[in-house]
Amino acid sequence: MQPNDILAHLDQMAVTDVCGFPRLGNANWLLASVRLTVFSDKSDWAMFFELLEKGYSSNGMDDLVDFIYPYGSLVYGNHGLAPDGLLYIAEKGPFWPEFEFREHKGNPIFALLDGVKAVRVRGRDIAVPKSLVEYGEVGVRLDFPPDVQVQEFLQWLSSAHGPAVFEPDEALLARLTKPLPLVLRLHEWYHPVMPDRELPSRTETFQQIAEVLATGDPKKYKPTRPPNTDWRNWII
Repeated sequence: MQPNDILAHLDQMAVTDVCGFPRLGNANWLLASVRLTVFSDKSDWAMFFELLEKGYSSNGMDDLVDFIYPYGSLVYGNHGLAPDGLLYIAEKGPFWPEFEFREHKGNPIFALLDGVKAVRVRGRDIAVPKSLVEYGEVGVRLDFPPDVQVQEFLQWLSSAHGPAVFEPDEALLARLTKPLPLVLRLHEWYHPVMPDRELPSRTETFQQIAEVLATGDPKKYKPTRPPNTDWRNWII
């Protein structure tokens, strides 16, 4: 297993299939949070992108989805986004917070309604923050306080309750023909803006991750390029 082989595979996925490699900007989905999980035993490898996004329809916001993109030498089925990679982890209903369009100093936003008390994710009820301070405590920046935008709320949810939002490691490993050790997990990185043009093999991020996969050494990942995975960089 060589880094160049891994990069060549990711490049091929990026240029041959619109769902082959994650594109973080989508007009029909609001990106909120991301995660990249890397497994390797130096002989075999696997990596999983997860995109936490909220769907949009003419009736408002629908469905909280964890989009999973698997790659690796031991992955069952197809690489890239597949039908079983769309996990609806919370749906609009009595236990899902309501949001509404508002205008904040000329800026149209989609904000959490006042009085919402809880959210149900993967069958678990999670209390909504009672104070704006709770957002800052997990590193979430609010652009238009006291309003909380839907992406900001989901950032808080994934930061404060990540295990309830993202796929458990055992479920990721169940997508492989054998388990592998976890070697690297990222919640921010530099991602190609147009993966079919700005190829993974040409980005420092994935050059270094390929080294991690090939060696099993997380110290190979030491980026110098600032991350761009914050949702604010991907508004369409």
